[in-house]
Amino acid sequence: MTGGMVGFWEVLGGAVGAVYLLSAAMLALQAVVHVVLLRAPAPASVPAPVPAPASEPALGAVGAGGPAGAEDRPEVVVQLPIYNEPAVVERLLEAVARLDWPADRLTVQILDDSTDDTPDRVARWLAARPDRPFRWVHLRRTHRTGFKAGALQAGLEAVGDVPWVMIYDADFVPGVGDLAYAMRHVRPDTAAVQLRWDHLNAEENGLTRVQALNLDAHFAVEQRGRQGLGVWNAFNGTAGLWRVEAMRAAGGWEGDTLAEDLDLSVRVQRAGWRVEYRDDYGVPAELPADFAAYRAQQRRWTQGGAACLRKHVSTLPSVPSRRLRWHARALLAASSIHLAVWGIAVSSVGLVALAGPPASPHSPALPWIPAVLDGAAVLGALLLLLIALYKTAANRRHGWRIGEGWAWFLPRMAALWLLGAGMAWWHVRAWMAGIRGTPAEFVRTPKRGGLVAPPPPRPARSFGGWQEALHVLYFAWGAYLGLVSGHWGLAPFHLLLAAGYAWVAIGSSQPNLRRARI
Repeated sequence: MTGGMVGFWEVLGGAVGAVYLLSAAMLALQAVVHVVLLRAPAPASVPAPVPAPASEPALGAVGAGGPAGAEDRPEVVVQLPIYNEPAVVERLLEAVARLDWPADRLTVQILDDSTDDTPDRVARWLAARPDRPFRWVHLRRTHRTGFKAGALQAGLEAVGDVPWVMIYDADFVPGVGDLAYAMRHVRPDTAAVQLRWDHLNAEENGLTRVQALNLDAHFAVEQRGRQGLGVWNAFNGTAGLWRVEAMRAAGGWEGDTLAEDLDLSVRVQRAGWRVEYRDDYGVPAELPADFAAYRAQQRRWTQGGAACLRKHVSTLPSVPSRRLRWHARALLAASSIHLAVWGIAVSSVGLVALAGPPASPHSPALPWIPAVLDGAAVLGALLLLLIALYKTAANRRHGWRIGEGWAWFLPRMAALWLLGAGMAWWHVRAWMAGIRGTPAEFVRTPKRGGLVAPPPPRPARSFGGWQEALHVLYFAWGAYLGLVSGHWGLAPFHLLLAAGYAWVAIGSSQPNLRRARI
């Protein structure tokens, strides 16, 4: 082999190895964050009694953590941002009408940007219930400026001097006691109280089972861990109570990212307020039941998270506490994990290809590659940590001890691993769009309201699964190379990746998964 060719293989191998090791380092850092959150103390169930700020009506026993009479409850506006939700809007309105709150102290804002027959459904529902409790306001905008953030800001500007707003997305079913419970956890510096998400259709199909497990880990480990540590947390966009004073002090809702909830959370906490999370009270919601809806949702969340990282990371040095800064960076960079997942997967195939069989003419120039491949035990360790993370979440949600629930958990964990691997490229594209500041439309997640209906239209910018199909071939080739070259340690990993991308590719081409089972 000529010196020039040796140099080429060394440069190529060094580049691929750098991607592999950098991705492994990112995954290890994420693992450290999750270990810290796993070990966080459990949040107190009810805060100690505190006096209400002089600038707002006294909360009485509600603010102190006990039951309250109607005379002690402050005025609240319930905001319902909706956009083309014919399958679920009546269910939402019926649930809101059952909220336990004095009728003269609650106003319902229906923030309706719909372009279909949803406004007619709302109007018919209102007309059919002249004796409904509370004051109802149906707000319609002529332009969908700012998308959901714009609708919420328009509602915020209309609430007047009401001190609190409660927000529900259309796919949620509010519980009778939501407001009273959230109010019990208000402190003088509380900007928002986020309630846990539960699931209406967790057992509908394989995709919803995996989502339920994933969201339970987000809330039971990540959100609960941040609450227990007393660090920055995030409002999740719905099923939460907001203090109007804090929202206005932070500048209100802004529509320059697709994650207006995370954006406002960062701004209020940077101003000294707190976002509280309560893990012991859940509000059920509908999970996307097909890949068309799921991919639209995941693209919005990932692109919005990256856009918030781009917008706020330069402001974090002004946060006075090093501990808060560390956790704030971890919160903003959470969606970056997909870069590491995709990077380590793709580069691992490159390393197998470069290593070649022992008699390969260029293997002497890259003697370190087999050692890196033999270090695949790192991936195994990270997988064990993921199992611990999600099993802890399942234990907390279902009340299991460590040795219980494995027959229920393991199939879902395997499917979650496949889905996470198979969606990585989709997330990478979304993350890159967000970090570049690429303008994007807020593509709603279609809801079905439990009805058996035809698959919804494919969302904008869907790729139909063909890029995932290319990944299937790539990782299948990686597994073949590993087996024939003798570097077979990563072959199972590559086969699992191929299977994950195959699931996503097939699901993206055939969105209706109602008969899928795990």
